[in-house]
This record gives sequence, C-alpha cells and structure tokens, in this order.
Amino acid sequence: GFNRNTAISRAIYFCLFSSLLLIIYKLKTFSWHFILFGITFSNIIVCYMIYNILSIILLCLPILFLFGLLPQCSTFFLCILENFDMHLFGGTAMINIPGALYSFILSIINFIILSIIGYYGLLIDTSKDHMQNILFSIYCGFTVSICYKLSRGSTNPNVLWHIIKYDLLKINRILIKNEEIQDPLPDKLKSIVKQRLQSDILLCFLIFILVFAAHASTTFTSLQPILNYIICSIVIALGILFHYILPQLRKQLPWLLFSEPLIKQADYALFEPTEATKVLFIEKLFVWIVFIEKNILLPCTYLGALSHSAPIVINKFGLL
Repeated sequence: GFNRNTAISRAIYFCLFSSLLLIIYKLKTFSWHFILFGITFSNIIVCYMIYNILSIILLCLPILFLFGLLPQCSTFFLCILENFDMHLFGGTAMINIPGALYSFILSIINFIILSIIGYYGLLIDTSKDHMQNILFSIYCGFTVSICYKLSRGSTNPNVLWHIIKYDLLKINRILIKNEEIQDPLPDKLKSIVKQRLQSDILLCFLIFILVFAAHASTTFTSLQPILNYIICSIVIALGILFHYILPQLRKQLPWLLFSEPLIKQADYALFEPTEATKVLFIEKLFVWIVFIEKNILLPCTYLGALSHSAPIVINKFGLL
C-alpha cells in the first residue's frame, strides 16, 4: 500500500546512522566502566566496536539502497522495537509502532521496578544457601503477577487511556446528538475491556498473595534440590507428551509415517456430520493439563530455580 515515508526513507536512514555515529564518537572521549556478573565492561571497548559497525553500515548504505535490502523506515523501527521487546523482555510481535513503543516502555518500567525490589531483596541474607526473606518473596510475587498482567494486557494504549479518562478521572464525554441510531458496539467493547481489566487486577492480587505465601514458606527451601528435579521432570514429560506427541497423533499424517490420524474424532469417517462433534476425553485432559502446567507447574519451576540459584550466582559473580 501507499506509504508517505517511502520517499524519505533513505534520508532517514542516513540521518539515523550518522547521528548514532556522532554520538558514539563523543561517548568515546569519556572513560568509565562497570562490572556485571564479575565481568568488567569498559565504554571505550564497547563504543569502539559499535563505532566500527556503524561506520561499515554507513559506507554500505548505497549498496543496501541499490538492492533494496533495507525496509521502509517505519517497518525498520517496528522490527527494532519488537525484537528488543521479544529478546530482552519476552514480549510478542506487534503490528504498529505505537503499540510496539507502548509495550517496550511498559516492559522497561516493570523491569526497573522489579530490579529494584529484587536487588534489595538479594541484599538480605545473601550468605544463606537459599533465598528466604520477606522482600525477596515480595519480589517473586510481583514478578509472577506482573507477568500475568503483561500477558493479558492490550498493546493499544488508547483503551487504557479511555478507561482512565472517562471512568477514573470522570471527564465528561462530549456527545453529538444525531437523529440516527448510535452504534452500541463501542460501548459494549469498552464494557468488556473494563470488566477484563477489573478481573485481571483481582487475579493479579490473588496471584501475588499465593506466590508470596508459597515462597515465604519452607516449601522451596527445605525440599531443595529434589523439588526442582521433580518439577522439572514433570514439566519436561508433560511438554513432550502433550505439546509434541499428542499434536502429532492428531495430524492428518502423523510423523509422515501414517496415512490417517491415530486419534480421530467420532465423526471422522463421515462426509458431512449431522450433529455437533463430541469432545474427546483426551481433549478435556489436554485442557486441564495445560491449565495446570501454565498456572502451577511453570510458576513453581520459576520459584524453585530462582530460590535455589540466586545465592549461587551471588556468591560466584556478586550482586552486580
């Protein structure tokens, strides 16, 4: 389709890489370093590497433009944002720049908040074999609940802004009176989104309480490391069985070795079913197993690994 940014994409690319090159060149004049997990990083080395890479890219821009190897600038920015969000914060793909920017900023804010809570939680009793303090339990509860909320949240900031604007701030909406019948769909969608937001907030609070209580108890300390081995073994076995073997058995050509599905519906042989398809027992079992896996086993795996591995990482690399 038509994109007005196509005509200026090359100029935007040139200005972008040139600006980054000048910024990195100025940063090379300042000398500072930081230690992360026992490894010393110097800004001179990092800036020198980035400077060389940007210089090569800038020199190769005419060739890249000639063969059309660079997308439109809007697509490029969208890919950069969604890749940072996916690989750094475990986000998902986006369809527009505002949504990608909103999701990326939201992930950064949550990361900073959780990092502060987790850092001060690790400062307490770091000499123990397992992390067992109230602040670290709060960190675990916030992590699981916020991850649940981020997975349920919308990438459209307008939805949340409308709810805050018209429901929380009580700003009167200007209504245009027409003789025609108003479309009720936007109000219904707003009501559904509002109810979902209320449900998510309630569930986040409940998840926080449950995770905090589970981690504050001696479950993840007295049963280590046997508990981690048991939970991980169960997760691996269920993952292989229900996420690989079972879908293959339901395919039209399982593993390309069979000519028909090994697990069939009751009306598989019928050309045109005359009634609703019956849900198989294996399908009901699959739904329950996935529910237990996502809401119980995987959070327990995370809590067990975090409680067991945090002191080891601190003793080996330090807090920063």
